[in-house]
Amino acid sequence: MSQERHDGGCLCGGIRYRIHGPIRSAAHCHCRMCQKASGAVVVTWALVAPTAFTRTRGELTTWASSAKGERGFCPGCGAQITFRHAHAPGELGVSLATLDDAAAHPATHHIWTESRLPRFHLDEHLPAYRREPGGP
Repeated sequence: MSQERHDGGCLCGGIRYRIHGPIRSAAHCHCRMCQKASGAVVVTWALVAPTAFTRTRGELTTWASSAKGERGFCPGCGAQITFRHAHAPGELGVSLATLDDAAAHPATHHIWTESRLPRFHLDEHLPAYRREPGGP
């Protein structure tokens, strides 16, 4: 097992978690579901192995935001912590901003830019995908 370790949690402190292993990448997601679920113009997801994620305090409430995706959030403050997508069972999205060391993990790409709000400018140094990498 990797010695790499990342801790994080929600705003109210009701949820704490630990990731044992690497953060594979970090994607700025511009999809409408992430925008509406977070109330923000973009959500940045740190992608990790599902087996690397362990809650150390509290229980996540889960909600199926679509037929293909499930979001985990704090029942106290509502902070969105995780996202699981049915087409990627070997990957767990963890809201990058909930990591204690969030600044240490810069985004590697943009996804779902077809839903990007027009006044939000992309970092032109990062690859951008209309939907998912490998998609249109």
